[in-house]
Amino acid sequence: MKVVVIGYGSIGSRHAHILRDMGHEVVIVDVSEEKRVKAEKEGFVLYSITPVDAAFICTPPGSHLDNIKTWLGRVNLFVEKPLINYTNFTRLDHLKELTRANQNSMKVDMVACNMRFDPLIQRAGEMLRYGRIGKLISVKVDFGYDLASWRPGVDLTTIEHPGVVLDCIHELDLLTWLHGYVKKKKIYTNYSSTIESMVMMMDAILLFDDGMVANVHFDYHRKQKRRRIEWLGKKGTIVYMERGSLKNPELGSALYLDDELISEEENTNTPYMEQFKHFFYCIDHGFKTCNSISDAIGVMELAFDLHREFDDV
Repeated sequence: MKVVVIGYGSIGSRHAHILRDMGHEVVIVDVSEEKRVKAEKEGFVLYSITPVDAAFICTPPGSHLDNIKTWLGRVNLFVEKPLINYTNFTRLDHLKELTRANQNSMKVDMVACNMRFDPLIQRAGEMLRYGRIGKLISVKVDFGYDLASWRPGVDLTTIEHPGVVLDCIHELDLLTWLHGYVKKKKIYTNYSSTIESMVMMMDAILLFDDGMVANVHFDYHRKQKRRRIEWLGKKGTIVYMERGSLKNPELGSALYLDDELISEEENTNTPYMEQFKHFFYCIDHGFKTCNSISDAIGVMELAFDLHREFDDV
């Protein structure tokens, strides 16, 4: 298929290379001349007014809504996470109206949820469904990295950034995808920010409809990147651990059952490729994707609720 990638930053360039490696024809749009030059040097053609089959929105999240309005219904649409930024919260109802109006367009849309396609997360989900660790009691989610190290040399006060809650929305997406509706939520930490208006750390307890409790921690302060999810059941424990770091991303991830290593995944591009395969499969067969824009709005509302409660602490 012919695909336009809108935004050739870190995630846009990654998507463009993966899509090209998968055999798709990829063209690039970016407002930055520097990034357009970079894209051309890396073998990509810049977009002109010609038909495309799908558009990938990879711009900063504050511009997602305007790009969605431009492309929704015209082509099949893939939107990078987070769906929108806090500044667009009051326009969330408008986004719902757009998705309702798009229902008759016969076009497919999807919001990035690549962690759902991590083979280890999928295996953990199967183990949970088949009761491998008995009745589930709680889940602990721990994610953090040093934001300054992630973007070296960038003055973070001069760029748009969604803050830790929306940046880590993959974890919130996983929790609701695997465990359903969040009945209650509570923030227990004080506001923590070294950058004005950016949430740098969050701790929350989420109570799910079935009585399960999730403890969630996100932060931008940890020097060594960490992503860990622990499912505690009455008969055992499942642990997903991303072993890579900022310096060693190639280490991949691992899955443990009661401290025994049961599976590893070293290709960090696998979840991206698998979610793209799902997206294009749905296009080919006219199916709804697993995380359409209308679906992703629910997780956004949870994130916004957490942010509002955070501000009220």
